[in-house]
Amino acid sequence: MSNARVKLPPELEHMPRFQLEDCIVQARLGVVDTWLVRAYIFDQMAQADLAAELGWTRCTVSSHLKKAVKRMAETACGLYTSYA
Repeated sequence: MSNARVKLPPELEHMPRFQLEDCIVQARLGVVDTWLVRAYIFDQMAQADLAAELGWTRCTVSSHLKKAVKRMAETACGLYTSYA
């Protein structure tokens, strides 16, 4: 298993872990996307490894991650005005 180079949007890149966790919960991503985001951001799993784990294509994983991270960023702007 290789490590991913996680690239987060500016709204999220300097947040401490506890605030990222809060954004994940508050964004209400669903069970699979929540697992996907946590594995990608915190465990730094590569998208190819995540795809193999879920039986998806890497392209599908990428699409889910983009949507989930965008939703997290929108949530962060609402929760933490200093990051907006």
